[in-house]
Amino acid sequence: MFSDCVSPHLRREYNELVKKKRRGEGFKLGYFTDALITFGGGEAVVEFKATDYTVTGYERGCRAGGAANDRIPVDRYAEVENGKNVLKLKRAEARWCVNVDGSPRIVGTYKGEPCGPMLLKYAQMKKYYVVMGAHGELSKDGHALIARLTDEITPEAVHQWRLEGEAGARGETRAIIKYLIRRRIAGATFRAQASHLLNRMATFFGANGPAEDGNAPRPGFRHRAEAERGYDTFDDAYTRFAGRGAWERGFDAERL
Repeated sequence: MFSDCVSPHLRREYNELVKKKRRGEGFKLGYFTDALITFGGGEAVVEFKATDYTVTGYERGCRAGGAANDRIPVDRYAEVENGKNVLKLKRAEARWCVNVDGSPRIVGTYKGEPCGPMLLKYAQMKKYYVVMGAHGELSKDGHALIARLTDEITPEAVHQWRLEGEAGARGETRAIIKYLIRRRIAGATFRAQASHLLNRMATFFGANGPAEDGNAPRPGFRHRAEAERGYDTFDDAYTRFAGRGAWERGFDAERL
């Protein structure tokens, strides 16, 4: 997405690293989005994230904001993730967006500060940080994306249904499309959360269920590099988006 922002004298090296990245060799080049959607008005960046129920995110955060605080935990999480990606782009610009003499290439401003081409491009793009919360709630960007998808799908659906003899009004069609999209997202979210919790039962009970004396081993996390050397992982959708680690060999996933 940002290869056109790389300085010409570094582009060949950058493209070689991109090829290695696509082969899974793990180079960190900056910022990689989860999805890039093309709408009628241009491209939009989409980030899919998930957050567990945490004391800092839910209990303390909600108490600090009070009942009138409309920045619910998933929206605060989205802001944090956006800040992380901005930092990634700044680091990438320091490496790949420089002049021949090593000085930074300044092409604009971001929030009042000079910035390079990567951050400027990111700032100009529409962004949707779709965060799934511990109770199945979605961030504001998640609802905005659903509304945008509904607007894109509705005209074609109205046309198709009229060809099939359905005479539903556009407003009714839009409501049906929006409901169907919400239902699919909600179903995927709750299935992922259920799978996530079931896979983690081994943390409390071990692979063979709870011990008779009530005590059970807690093997814990392993680093991803260790997983690649032979450890099994419980890799579900919720874990991937929440950024959790890999798990030790020995858990009976089928039995769980």
